[in-house]
Amino acid sequence: MKKVGILLLLLMFGVVIAGCIEQTQTTSTITKTITTTKTITKTITKTVEEKMTPSATTPISETQTSPSKYPLKIVDFAGREVTIEEEPQRIVSLAPSITETFYFIGALDKVVGVTKFDNYPENVQEGRTVIGGFSDPNIEIIASLNPDLIVGTSMHLKYLDQLEKIAPVVIIDPKSI
Repeated sequence: MKKVGILLLLLMFGVVIAGCIEQTQTTSTITKTITTTKTITKTITKTVEEKMTPSATTPISETQTSPSKYPLKIVDFAGREVTIEEEPQRIVSLAPSITETFYFIGALDKVVGVTKFDNYPENVQEGRTVIGGFSDPNIEIIASLNPDLIVGTSMHLKYLDQLEKIAPVVIIDPKSI
């Protein structure tokens, strides 16, 4: 069950971040019927693997997608529907793990605020504003950055009312790594 939660977290976070990366893309649709599955986890894993590695016998049809995915509506881990009106250009990360995720997906250049505990990649704080600690972010500093997206964890729910006055807030809550 934890694997499904992690997969869903990564999938949702990937959707949010994918919208942060400006590019025109071609979407390939792979059509294949899966007739035997044992668990939902296996079905999800198999589907993802097949989309990433199509076989020579798998029919592929290409269609152009619109470069605009906004406004984007998602349901975050707090169960709230969050609408992101435009592609985020200025993001505040309220946790080191979130900052690292932005780095790994190639969107670190959009992160303008990080915590004092962020240390990866090396020198990640250079050129970015330190917004306080993981458990005690400074709301005034965050507001001064004029972010268009704030990403935090369930630990930041106590600041939600204040943060939502600044920018849309997406809460993620990974249970394990």
